[in-house]
Order: sequence, then structure tokens, then C-alpha cells
Amino acid sequence: HWTERASEAWNERPYDHNKWFFGAGGEVPRWAGYAIGFELVKNYLAAHPSRKPSTLFDEPATSFQP
Repeated sequence: HWTERASEAWNERPYDHNKWFFGAGGEVPRWAGYAIGFELVKNYLAAHPSRKPSTLFDEPATSFQP
């Protein structure tokens, strides 16, 4: 559910970091951003097995978008 909501909100402006990562406002569960990010990177690495997590620091965010 939250991964789908995050996908819908991918390009929303302004971006509300506190909402997605700390649950500010009560709309999104606390730490949801971290959990969603973990899933996005996990899925990316599964689709790109030759890539290593340590090399992804400059990968564009759009590469991880579902």
C-alpha cells in the first residue's frame, strides 16, 4: 500500500521529507520512507545483479522508480 502511494507521490512538490521518513502529520507511518527505499533498492539490485550497493550513490532516483 505505501509503496503504491509513494509511487503516486513520486513527483509531488513540495516534497515533505518529515512526512515520509518521520510520520509527521500522521498520514504516513513513521519510518515508511526508509522501508520503501529499502524495497526500491532491493528490487533494483535484483534486476541488476552486476551492480553493487556501494556503487549506487550517484545513481539517479528515477532508476529506482517502479
